[in-house]
Amino acid sequence: MKVLTADSHEFARLCLKLKEMVKSSGYEYDILVGIARGGVYVADNFGSDTVFSIKTQRAGTSVKTHALSRILRRLPAFVNIALRCAESKVLAIKDRILKPAPVQVSVCDELIAMLLQGGHKVLVVDDATDSGCSLLSVLNAIEEYGSNEIRSAVITVTRKHTAIIPDYALFRNSTLVRFPWSADMKPGLQSYNLELVLYMVIVDLDGTLVECNSFTEFVKFVFRRHPEVRLFLIMTVMRRKLRLISHHEAKERIISRTSGLVTEKDLDDFTSFLHSRINRRVLDIVRSGSRAILASAAPELYACPFAAKAGISVISASRPHEAENRGERKLADVIRQGAVFDRNTVVITDHHDDLPLLKANKEGLNYIVKPSRKSLGILLREGIRFTLLD
Repeated sequence: MKVLTADSHEFARLCLKLKEMVKSSGYEYDILVGIARGGVYVADNFGSDTVFSIKTQRAGTSVKTHALSRILRRLPAFVNIALRCAESKVLAIKDRILKPAPVQVSVCDELIAMLLQGGHKVLVVDDATDSGCSLLSVLNAIEEYGSNEIRSAVITVTRKHTAIIPDYALFRNSTLVRFPWSADMKPGLQSYNLELVLYMVIVDLDGTLVECNSFTEFVKFVFRRHPEVRLFLIMTVMRRKLRLISHHEAKERIISRTSGLVTEKDLDDFTSFLHSRINRRVLDIVRSGSRAILASAAPELYACPFAAKAGISVISASRPHEAENRGERKLADVIRQGAVFDRNTVVITDHHDDLPLLKANKEGLNYIVKPSRKSLGILLREGIRFTLLD
């Protein structure tokens, strides 16, 4: 049995991972319910506008917490780990021998009114499931009010045998988690409130925030909109395909020639097209952060107005007559723009070109969106820790 300590930052990371697990399954809930108290903290970190709280009550819990919390916090870490493991095993044996105490469930009137409408998709979240009795009682209570689809998600399932198996769980291998509000959490690691832990999100554009190559689409757009440069575009693209000029040189020539032609309406129409190709899952992560940086090799010409439409105020993009904004250059630029790489940083990309960013974000959370086999192989060889977004 393993014990994981999750301070407020680590807890927020776990919540974000659990949220992505639910989203990747395709389940689009419209009612989010947190089981008080830990489940409410999990739900708050999901970033939903409305979170309903359901209270459950079993005898003994509050007495144990208040009576022993001061003592437990003063014990050495190895003693607390041993006590946690022992307690978990004893309670598991007790629940197998004795019938678990009944769980009282309190559902607020506002939630009942919504559930009675029927047709909703409900997600019930909690921090941990032990015997599973509380979670099962909550799910049964919700089922009593109207015909709704209900699923459950927890950070950890602490036992092999539970009354109910949650639909989603980060840990199913008897992992015990010491949460920020746990009685044995050491002072200094406890600071946690109901506010979302704020993230800085650094996101790539092509193949990540948008599901296309933006520069290729820009060339096609200009070709259709401005007949006077069609021959120039054809010749430049052909020279690039024949490897007579580099990718960067081809980009420079096209931007230099077309920047004076495209109008504000052109840019508005083109960025609107890019928004039609946006990856909604990635955008959801971006919007859950307190600050976002669009970090791309795409030209500033359209990267800036696109970012403005997406609500991203900080842009790191390729500037005219300078080297492309990629690799170490991109890393240096986002740092210049105020990026800080710590546990509160999320990097999202699709390509190994962003290896410097991913390495710098070793303490944060890295998402890789539909990578090529080559990129995936390079990231694995470099020992990068990441989560795939397929």
